[in-house]
Amino acid sequence: MASIDLRNLITPFCLLKASNAFRSLKKDDALEILCNDPESITSLMKIIPSGSCKLISVEALEGSEPGLKARLKKITA
Repeated sequence: MASIDLRNLITPFCLLKASNAFRSLKKDDALEILCNDPESITSLMKIIPSGSCKLISVEALEGSEPGLKARLKKITA
């Protein structure tokens, strides 16, 4: 599983980095995204081509750097 840490980045950069990382995945690969802003995941799901991914999970991060951990699975080539 690929992982990308987008905490402490502004939303436009988060979306750019996450969409580039997602594009580089092969079918059935997963991407773990760490981010501060829940809206980043919502926005990412809007810009990724419809039907190309499945949101596997979203979890709250605890500890010194709060945020979210989301897992996406690429379902098309």
